Amino acid sequence: KYDFQAVNRIVDETPLVHVSFSAPAEEGEAVFPVILPMLGCTSSYPDPPLEDKSESRIVYLHGSISARMMRLAKSADGGGEVGSAGNVSSSNQGVPVCIAATQLDGIVLALNPFNHSCNYRSAVIFGHAHLVTDDVERSHAMQLITNNLVPSRWENSRVPLTSSELKSTGILRVEIESASAKVRTGTTGEDRKDLKDEEMRRGVWAGVVPAYLRLGSPVEAPTNLREGVPGYLKEWVEEENQKIKEATSQVVVTKHSLRSPSANPETVMSEKIKRDHDVAVGDIAQTIRQFAAQGQKFRINHGSTNSTRPLTAKGRHFVDTSKLSRVLEIDEARKTCLVEPNVPMDRLVEATLPHGLVPPVVMEFPGITVGGGFSGSSAESSSFKHGLFDRTVEYVEMVLANGDVVVCSHDENEDLLQGAAGAMGTFGVVTLLEIRLVTATKFVRLSYIPVKGVPEAVETLQKVMLDDATDYLDGILFSQNQGAIISGQMTDEKSVDETIQTFRSAKDPWFYLHARQMIRNKTSTTTQLVPLIDYLFRYDRGAFWTGSYAFAYFKTPFNRFTRRFLDNFFHTRVMYKAADASQLLHQYIAQDLALPFPRATEFIDYTARTFGIWPLWLCPLKPTPYVTLSPFPASGNGASAPILNIGLWGQGPKSAKGFVAANRDLERKLVELSGQKALYAHTYYTEDEFWRVYDREWYDALRQKYGAGSLPSAYDKVKVDLDTAKGRSGGSLRDRVFRVRPIGGLYGVFKAWRSAEYREAKRLKGR
Repeated sequence: KYDFQAVNRIVDETPLVHVSFSAPAEEGEAVFPVILPMLGCTSSYPDPPLEDKSESRIVYLHGSISARMMRLAKSADGGGEVGSAGNVSSSNQGVPVCIAATQLDGIVLALNPFNHSCNYRSAVIFGHAHLVTDDVERSHAMQLITNNLVPSRWENSRVPLTSSELKSTGILRVEIESASAKVRTGTTGEDRKDLKDEEMRRGVWAGVVPAYLRLGSPVEAPTNLREGVPGYLKEWVEEENQKIKEATSQVVVTKHSLRSPSANPETVMSEKIKRDHDVAVGDIAQTIRQFAAQGQKFRINHGSTNSTRPLTAKGRHFVDTSKLSRVLEIDEARKTCLVEPNVPMDRLVEATLPHGLVPPVVMEFPGITVGGGFSGSSAESSSFKHGLFDRTVEYVEMVLANGDVVVCSHDENEDLLQGAAGAMGTFGVVTLLEIRLVTATKFVRLSYIPVKGVPEAVETLQKVMLDDATDYLDGILFSQNQGAIISGQMTDEKSVDETIQTFRSAKDPWFYLHARQMIRNKTSTTTQLVPLIDYLFRYDRGAFWTGSYAFAYFKTPFNRFTRRFLDNFFHTRVMYKAADASQLLHQYIAQDLALPFPRATEFIDYTARTFGIWPLWLCPLKPTPYVTLSPFPASGNGASAPILNIGLWGQGPKSAKGFVAANRDLERKLVELSGQKALYAHTYYTEDEFWRVYDREWYDALRQKYGAGSLPSAYDKVKVDLDTAKGRSGGSLRDRVFRVRPIGGLYGVFKAWRSAEYREAKRLKGR
């Protein structure tokens, strides 16, 4: 797979390309590679011409029929030809060629020569060149190449060509087998130590010298008899000069220096990064092939998790993907990024913001990875507008259960792209994702809307969703009689009287406490500006409000002084590590439950009576328009209308049997009200019950198509062993000791401190 749009645009904007090939040495000559400048452009022949040439997959090259390149192509084709439909027999190999096209856009002069660079657009194409001898195709190619040089020139020339002219002209047809584009935009990338040396900076100029091709006024030939420059030619020269100048200015003037002077403005992965990635994927594929040969099922070790499911899997049959943790490419022009699956959200946002971009759906817990968001049905406050996180993924690279590496996109293997979303990694190992980005802003303007009950909260959410200006939307119900609906608009504007609230520092309030304060004794909406990055990860400190349960467990006062003093331990990364080590997760309800809006009030009334857990999180969702294991796929109830996700997180019954019974009853009520749950959490369904909720026929058929039988099924991954869970009041000596307060909790804190996760949590720039 390659970026057709970028590659073809660069080639067509560089009509004089350089073609490399290997040629047999003439007698007495050394063997050297040959590089020739040739006229060329892309095409879709023999299909009808495309209005958008970004999907063309052929390059035509023009030259003299007597040139060595043409003779080599004819010889390589066995003396044959490309037929009228562009077909070449399987015995005709063609000449292996590499086509390079480069446009210089600017000279980048940094503070020190080591960081000097150029702004440029470059494309490299690999393929086999075949000599075209069919007159119809040759005429088509010559017209295409001519008009690519100057639009409408063919029609305003002496045509058609004579037979001898056609025979003396050589046309090569190169089928694109692989290609890549590399683009460098923006301003200088400086070292931090240089930026701190203000005295040196006052004496050294740094910046960009724009570079672009300027077309001069047409000069008539001595043989010309036509009076005046034709209108089509004069207009083209003027338009092209203006277009090139504007395009070059846009490439040079970026926000790198405003966002992060130390950011690397290289937007496309280097050859080394690509090679390192391919080697890592090759190792993973080889490991999987070995398991497949042995008929051995395996699981995936990501290196970290934000799942609240108990981790019970044991054994050595794991595929390690923990090294796939880099942002490989950020393409400002296309507003996309290439990301390995174990990149956490804060690292991804940290990488995209210097380019003035941000993912449209950002999981509120910064440690959640890109791969986890794709495979685990992540819904956030922008999901009412963009859908679940997986809806922002343009394509994924995946290693199947037999070791084959495939690309899943909207153009190929689309059923796998859609089916793997929310399927908990049960179709293959995701190794790379392309994610859509949107323009970032400095702030989010939050509106805190007070509501006095559950019905009003549900109604307000539905109303605010209809406002096109709303970019983010969620709600917090503090009780059955008090709640806040919080909407956000992205903005770069700040009025004089607006206040700015942050949430990342130890001295800042936890977001849910601040939201409650903003609506206390209020009957009207209150607005406030929040820096974008603070908003995106506003629930990190305290993990929404679940951090308050740790204060209760350790019988520690819960106030702003204790929260500030213990801040290092209340970032979500640290809390997940501590909770997993403490073995206390089985005492807490942790579920995200999606229902049609008309059923939401009844369900919340049920949870209030049965569990008495407050606050609750409300997050409206845009339904998925195709079948998946995520809540409310196309075949589910209410698929045509938005749905409401309800976050139910709190203390469950203390007895093991009571805890299981409460979760089973919660799932029963959810199904009764046509709801579905996100599968990141505990699942207490029996297997039959589980597949009555989710589409087993579709799932099994897709698994069979892509040979995923050696991977655990979705049910295998999310189920809780009911017999073990009910008998948890017994267990091993270690289990019994850990249930004695505060031993399990203290051990969890020790493991979290020892892991140094708190350092990672505070790495995000700006803390």
